[in-house]
Amino acid sequence: MRDSAQSAIVAIAQRTGDRSRAASPLLAAFSSASSSGKAALVAALTEVGGNQALEVIAQATTASDEVVRSAAITSLANAWADTSALPVLLQVAKGAKGKSDRVVALRGFLRLVQSDERAAAELRLTRVTEAMAAAERPEEKRQALSVLREVRLPGAVALAAKALDTPELATDAADTIFYLAAPQKKDQTNFPAVQGPELQAALEKVIRTVQDEGIRAMARKLQQR
Repeated sequence: MRDSAQSAIVAIAQRTGDRSRAASPLLAAFSSASSSGKAALVAALTEVGGNQALEVIAQATTASDEVVRSAAITSLANAWADTSALPVLLQVAKGAKGKSDRVVALRGFLRLVQSDERAAAELRLTRVTEAMAAAERPEEKRQALSVLREVRLPGAVALAAKALDTPELATDAADTIFYLAAPQKKDQTNFPAVQGPELQAALEKVIRTVQDEGIRAMARKLQQR
C-alpha cells in the first residue's frame, strides 16, 4: 500500500511539475519512518526531485544508519535527474568514511557531469578536474577521462596528459588526447580539433612515456599536422 501511495505521488509530481507539493507528504513521513521506510522514501524523493527533496537526501548521505545512508548516496548517484546534486555527490566522494560510498558518489557525479551537455566547456573541465582529484581508483579515473573527451579545450588535453603518469591509465589518457586532437562530429555538429602548445606537450609526453609503439606512432603522426 505504501509503495502504491509513493508511486502515485511521484506520478503526480511528474505530471504536474509541482515538486514541492508532491514532496510534502513524503517529507512529513520521513522523520518517523523506520530504516527501511526512510530508504524507500529517499528513492521516491529522488524521483520527485526539487530543492526540499535534495536537502533531506543530502542530510541522509551522512546518516549513521547504513541502510539510509546507502540508499541516499545510491539514489542521488544513479537516479537524480539534474546537476543540483553535484555538490552533495562531490562532498561524499571526497569525505565519506566508506570507500564504497565514495566510489558510488563519484560515479554519480561524473554521470551528471556527462549529462549536462549545456554546461560551458570551462565548467565541465573544472568538474572533471575535481573528479580526477577525488578519484582513488583507475576505474573512476577512466570514467573521468571518458567525460573529458567531450571538453574541447587545451586544458582538457593538459589534464589528460597528467594521467599518462599512471601506467594503468596511459592508454586511456593517450586515446583521450588523440580524440581531442582530431575534429569530431556529433549530432550534426562539427567540433574542431584542439590545438596549441598544450597539445604539442601532451603528444611529446605520449611519445616519451607510453610503451606501445602503435600509440607513439599515432602521436608522431598528429605532431606533423
